[in-house]
Amino acid sequence: IVCISKDDRKTVYKLINDKSDFCIETVKCTCKVGCLKCLRYRPLMINTEGKYFPCFIEQENYINLIQNQTISPDINNYIGEGNRRISEFAVRYGNNSPILNNEPTLEKYRDIVYFELSKDAYKDIKENYRSYELLRTRYFDQEYIHFIPINPSDSWKNYKKTLRIMINNFYKEKAKLIKSNNKVIEEDGLVLNRVVFSHQNSVLIENDINSIKEILEHLDYVQTIYFKLKGYYYKLNYINLSISEMDINGRTVYIGAFFPKNKEDRELIKDRYLNKEGFSMITENYYNFIVKKAQEKKNGD
Repeated sequence: IVCISKDDRKTVYKLINDKSDFCIETVKCTCKVGCLKCLRYRPLMINTEGKYFPCFIEQENYINLIQNQTISPDINNYIGEGNRRISEFAVRYGNNSPILNNEPTLEKYRDIVYFELSKDAYKDIKENYRSYELLRTRYFDQEYIHFIPINPSDSWKNYKKTLRIMINNFYKEKAKLIKSNNKVIEEDGLVLNRVVFSHQNSVLIENDINSIKEILEHLDYVQTIYFKLKGYYYKLNYINLSISEMDINGRTVYIGAFFPKNKEDRELIKDRYLNKEGFSMITENYYNFIVKKAQEKKNGD
């Protein structure tokens, strides 16, 4: 085949010496070319109910084009409003987009600032996240199973070392086994849980859950913590974060997890959330915190 045309989003090929109109097209997701070029390449997304979606990732932020069972005469104004929203994203993200990392990276460690949220704070940020200047990117629903050696050292007992299976409930066929070293540090007035991965991309094994459990059993590892975690990922400027509810031993705990990469990120988190009502920074090893929460329910506290 030979390339006959190419732009930022689409490449068209033809078979060599083929005289027909047959072509092969490869097309990138519109988000991949970046917000700056979205207005040029994105299709107009209108569903069968007449809902117009200006942005692919903001599915809850639509505009109704049908009024009284007929198309609104203001349709051009509505589409213009959608274009204005995209223009704001273009200024903010340029050739990038909020759901993509266009630069390949190898993550050796990750800093996380954890907050425990009150139920009211969790509900408010979930329902009114735009008032927090947050961009919602995607939903997640996961389960975690932690293991330690049958004769653990103090590092394992104190969760300075962790070995866990992560299950994505949208794709249960493949679970991930992740091993990391964990330490608590303080920088710029925030307590960080630094997770240092022991393998590239953090994953040791990717297989079905029963196969992974069988391997761990043969290696004399036993299960300790089990919890479910579901919620949404967001962006605050360039900071990734998640707001989620954890189900641990029949108890629901509300968690905010922020992933700062530099001093500027840390200062923004401190300014917005450190003293915010309903937000309590977790100042210990995250997994020790989880164990305590499970025991509170178990002990009837």
